[in-house]
Amino acid sequence: MHGHYTLNARNSGELKHKAYIAIFVCRATKAIHIELTSGLTSQGFLAALKRMISRRGSVHHIYSDNGTNFTGANNTLQKIQIENHLAETGIRWHFIPPGSPHFGGLWESGVKSIKYHLARIIGDQKLTYEELSTVLIQIECCLNSRPLCPLTDNIEDPNALTPGHFIVGSSLMTPAHDSLINFTETSLKRWKIVQKIKQDFCKRWFQDYIRNILENNNDSSILEEMGHRGYSYNNNHIRWSIILHVLH
Repeated sequence: MHGHYTLNARNSGELKHKAYIAIFVCRATKAIHIELTSGLTSQGFLAALKRMISRRGSVHHIYSDNGTNFTGANNTLQKIQIENHLAETGIRWHFIPPGSPHFGGLWESGVKSIKYHLARIIGDQKLTYEELSTVLIQIECCLNSRPLCPLTDNIEDPNALTPGHFIVGSSLMTPAHDSLINFTETSLKRWKIVQKIKQDFCKRWFQDYIRNILENNNDSSILEEMGHRGYSYNNNHIRWSIILHVLH
């Protein structure tokens, strides 16, 4: 979990409040699930966990650091499971060693990527709870569209296996909309600003993601090809032809 983000009140007479982001990463499929929470308490995390399980299915193992909200949530879950005789079939919580964040590299990288780009794109803008929730779910779609491996052995096939395939059975698609990347926030209405934040995030994240893959591959010919052909990103769908060339 990370944050905080200061949210706008829906009505002028209401007080502004803080929100935090809970990020769940599947260890098997690398799928990412994002929940917006109103606090860092154990009860706030349990509520986010219940929402995630209701939408994604049951969880048998949870891995996290030793934050007090996580240890408190684990104690609550264990008590409920024992009282209902579910200790053997319920959730087993695994904590990494204290002071060893590198043991949680799988989720720490997801938190770092989202936090880095979101902070620079949102800046001083204040969104409502509903607006920020919409942005985060669309960002979740963007992240779950990244390729894990090619679907076929054909190097000309642009299709990839993505975390989205494990969630809905196919690649994730967002509704068609106009590109707002070159517009300024002052010229846009509220929901257009929300859409622009999502587009800016996906563009920046995609550029960093493909750059890291190509640099780690140490293939100068692919980097040169990327410069000639440009990124295969557009705002309505994420295509991965260059990355798939590397993965093959």
